[in-house]
Amino acid sequence: MPSAPKYTRLNFLAFAFACFSTISFVVFLTSTQPFFLTDVLGVTDKIGDYIGTLGVADELVSMAVSPFLGALSDKVGAKYISSAGVFAIGISLMLYTLAKTVYPDLLILRLFFAFAATAAASMMTAMLAELSSSGFDLKSLFQWKTPVQILEQGGGEAEETPNQHNDFADDPASKRNGKLTSVIGIATGLGAVFSVGVYLPLPAKLGNIEPPKQALKHSYVIVGVVAVFSSAALAYGLFSKKKFRVPLLSKYLTPYDDVLEALEEEEQALAREDEEKGYFQLLQLGFAEARNKKIALAYFGGFLARSTTVATSVFIPLYVNKYYYKKGICSVGNGEHCREAYIQAAILTGITHTVALILAPVYGYICDKFGRKNSMILTTVFGIISSFGLAFASNPRSVAAIVMVCFFGAAQIGHIITSMSLCTDEHRAHNGAISGVYSLCGGMGILLISKVGGFSADYWMGAPFIILAGFNILLLVATLYVGNKIHLALSFVPGIRNHISLPVDDEVEEV
Repeated sequence: MPSAPKYTRLNFLAFAFACFSTISFVVFLTSTQPFFLTDVLGVTDKIGDYIGTLGVADELVSMAVSPFLGALSDKVGAKYISSAGVFAIGISLMLYTLAKTVYPDLLILRLFFAFAATAAASMMTAMLAELSSSGFDLKSLFQWKTPVQILEQGGGEAEETPNQHNDFADDPASKRNGKLTSVIGIATGLGAVFSVGVYLPLPAKLGNIEPPKQALKHSYVIVGVVAVFSSAALAYGLFSKKKFRVPLLSKYLTPYDDVLEALEEEEQALAREDEEKGYFQLLQLGFAEARNKKIALAYFGGFLARSTTVATSVFIPLYVNKYYYKKGICSVGNGEHCREAYIQAAILTGITHTVALILAPVYGYICDKFGRKNSMILTTVFGIISSFGLAFASNPRSVAAIVMVCFFGAAQIGHIITSMSLCTDEHRAHNGAISGVYSLCGGMGILLISKVGGFSADYWMGAPFIILAGFNILLLVATLYVGNKIHLALSFVPGIRNHISLPVDDEVEEV
């Protein structure tokens, strides 16, 4: 039987680039959405409601397709879904410029973008699970040794973190993979910062040589073209255990298929039971994994991670947009004076993503050293403080606003890394299905924050952040809940165990 494909440096770099590029495109569209409505379509009121409705439509699509995409990835491989999703993102961004009205033009185009972005983003979890179970060592990026040599020497991220003071042992099949999970945080943070620093200023730069409306449209075209070329790079470099073949055509495109067919059939026979499962059966397995309290907490964390990301990319720019229009600095039909609003929105979102980028490896260390539950507690505390702070910050140019977006960035990356580490720390037969349900839970969070937050933002701009603070409080309570009691572990106090445990099937599993 042929050996399983090895995870190479190229695969790792392509995975990091997939996280980087996907987030950069999503941040660009969501951050420019308020300005697209005002500068391109000439909308003058109910901007928050429109953004909320578009966000709800976006997430309804995401919730509908993410579980199926996750189950599909168990069959065809995450590589192909991710690269196709990035390609579709590029096409949707270019088509976005054709919109003439909010309904139905912008709505239809946003739905297309939602499908594409979901395909690309939902595969991050599945690809991280592939990376975590591959034995790939981050040190190999800086060593001229093969992965086999490194594994023979006992190196690699597969080593367990010693837990000298823990009363409970880890599941032998799992490991804390905070460092590997932080790769997503670093890559997405870089992508977001790149988007804020390169993509978002495009309308202002192009506005020096053409009208603001055309400048914003041409910015969408430029970013769309970049997405199309990015998808080609991902199709070449991403890792996949599965070989995608087109029936009847593949033997003409790949002449060696006939030679390898018998060997591949033998390999596929080992996983035939899983391959024969239908999509709905795979989805059921993804939901059934929530009986593991660790996975349930990961789903809840994913819910809040996506909610926080939307607040960063949608409600912070909307907060800036409404402030400048309310003060009369900007006005519809006179977009040339809104350059400062673009810049201020880019500054605040840029600070948020930069803090997230800097803290990504820190959270990876915290997850591995002190446990994912303690990391989740720290994250929710940051989320509660920053959400309430932004809700009552009246001026986006104030020092208080800058401090709060720093805390917001810490909460955002903490939710992402901790929740993804919880559900990707071991090889599971249905990682794709888990990835799909994880994305579905994230979509539910976005659905609530987008519509309710967007509608309420037309009456009070702080409302979306109050809602987000409520989500953080609920997650904090869920994190501290152990069986029938609330338990808070203080890892820095001698004699107190450095983790918070949850019961799993009458046993206690450390997370």
